[in-house]
Amino acid sequence: MLTAGCASSTDDEQPAADQPAGFGLDAYGLSTYGSPGSDDSSDSATEPDDEPQEDDSEEDTAVESLPNVLTVKANTTASSATLWGLVWTLEECDSVDVFFEYRRADAEDWKETETTTLTNWGAFDQTASDLCPSTQYEYRAVVATDDGPDVGDTKLFETPDGEHDN
Repeated sequence: MLTAGCASSTDDEQPAADQPAGFGLDAYGLSTYGSPGSDDSSDSATEPDDEPQEDDSEEDTAVESLPNVLTVKANTTASSATLWGLVWTLEECDSVDVFFEYRRADAEDWKETETTTLTNWGAFDQTASDLCPSTQYEYRAVVATDDGPDVGDTKLFETPDGEHDN
C-alpha cells in the first residue's frame, strides 16, 4: 500500500509509475535486484567474496594481541566526574590494569585516575576529582599490559556550574 509521503503526486508532478529510473521500477524496485525474471547469478558485483583475507604482517599481529578498550561516558558534578570505559577482550592476558587519563581541554599534560586491575572483560569506572566548575575536559580510557598501553578514543565532558552541587 502506498502512503502519502512515499509516492504521492501533485498536479504538476509525474505520477510515481511514470517517473524515470531511480528508486522506481528500473533501479531498485522489481526488475534489477532479485525480481522475477532477473538473473542475479551472472552479476559478479553482487556475489560475496568468500575468500578470507590474509595478512601475515607482524605489526598487525602485535596490535591484535592487545586488549580493546572503549571510552564510554562521563557523569559529572561541578567538582568531579565518574568516567566509564569498557574492556571487551583481554586476549591472552590473565589481567590488565585500567585507568583514565583526563585534562582540561586547553591543557597539554594528562592526569591519571587510580588504577584498577581487571581479570575479566567488562565495564569499569573511575572518578576524576578536584575539577573546576563550568570547565571542559578531555578524557580517555586506558588499558595497560606488559606489551604497552591501549588507549580508547578521546571524548569531552563539561562540568556544570557549582550552584547545583550539594
